[in-house]
Amino acid sequence: MDKTSPSFRAFILGERRSGSNFLRTTLNACSQIAAPHPPHIIHTFHDLAGHYGDLHKNANWQRLVEDVVHCVNLSPVRLLASEQPLSVQAVARQSVERSLAGLQDAIYREAMNEEGKSGWICKSNDNIHYLEDIERAYGTTAKYLFLIRDGRDVAMSFRKAPIGPKHPYVAGTQWARIQQSLLAWEARVGERSLRIRYEDLLQNQAAEVRRICDFLGVAFEDRMLSPEKTSEAQRTAHQSVLWRNIDKPLMVGNFNKFREDEPENVRLFECAAGETLQRLGYELMHEPGAECSSAEVGRFMQEDVRLRKEAQTTFPRDHGQREAQSRFLKTLREQFGVHTARASTIAGL
Repeated sequence: MDKTSPSFRAFILGERRSGSNFLRTTLNACSQIAAPHPPHIIHTFHDLAGHYGDLHKNANWQRLVEDVVHCVNLSPVRLLASEQPLSVQAVARQSVERSLAGLQDAIYREAMNEEGKSGWICKSNDNIHYLEDIERAYGTTAKYLFLIRDGRDVAMSFRKAPIGPKHPYVAGTQWARIQQSLLAWEARVGERSLRIRYEDLLQNQAAEVRRICDFLGVAFEDRMLSPEKTSEAQRTAHQSVLWRNIDKPLMVGNFNKFREDEPENVRLFECAAGETLQRLGYELMHEPGAECSSAEVGRFMQEDVRLRKEAQTTFPRDHGQREAQSRFLKTLREQFGVHTARASTIAGL
């Protein structure tokens, strides 16, 4: 098994509903970039890995490899383009070091090698919680794609999805917190980070994709401009309502949708995130006003909880083996006595 290091390891960072699936399938269309559907390895096993014991002991390491590979094979979209399940033996042979990050690298290199590509990209939005871990594991070999979308459009998209915040003030608070964290990370890693505006990607697709290719050190290919035609987009689109648009042509005008929203929704979002919107170059629709009171914020959060629960009963479940994956992870957590440290918007994780 080839253990040659990838020419790059890159991570797409940003809030959900910001176009990361479109960006992933765009990059995966390149003959040198493996950007498979993310199995969320670090997020899922971050609080479990330490319970396997000393990974230098073969039995402990073997169990971790088996459990991670089994979980990945239960993802709604198979990691490998061939749709074959990952092999525990192949992943173990591919691993350069016995750690969770080493295991993620081995699994992504399986996807990379299957298609003869030279580097890999992880799209998991939950990577924003583990940047220190990623940096510690991969160091200067890690690159970061900081994907930004106008948060007011993000909030509208969340209201039409089974995941994420539903109240505009809560959505604004979450969006601003994530952007501020990523701005700080961008400043820290410097040239290893590339900022991408979703709106620019829509309006100047070819120029933006070429800029990303230059950043990653790969050649631009024309087929990257039609990711909806790829088998990766086709096999992903029908597995979840969240991904239903990625097999459709580029929606060039899919921005500034918030201008059609209720003015009060926009005002509340800007009340929570106006400063961050301006910092990222977005103009406000409303003059900055008084901050919301703690009592108002409390009511907003309660309403958000209600709307999230309502959404869970409204939208269809993911296809594939998501429920089996959820049951498997629940069993593991019960065995180890582990509760998730962070609430995830990934179903079952």
